[in-house]
Amino acid sequence: MSESERYQSAKKQVRDQRDFWVHLAVFSAVNTGLVTLNLVKSPKKLWVQWVLMGWGAGLLLNGYQVFGGDVGGDWEERKIQEIVKRDEAKETARPKSLAT
Repeated sequence: MSESERYQSAKKQVRDQRDFWVHLAVFSAVNTGLVTLNLVKSPKKLWVQWVLMGWGAGLLLNGYQVFGGDVGGDWEERKIQEIVKRDEAKETARPKSLAT
């Protein structure tokens, strides 16, 4: 895989992850409103659970698609290595201060 292909692949992964987090935020905000509406307007007849289950299932599938079910295992180690490399790159890019 060429450098350009790796970059494009990484860019797509980041975009997909960002879109998932936006999806989660919208899900949370809208469903908080729907739960409130349901409890205020018709507390004896709950309908909101159907929305939560349907949309929640879609959100779970979206999360699985984006993160590939790779939340355990060596995910943490890979993420740690990614952060270490990023910090090393920042450190080498920083100009050295003059010692006096």
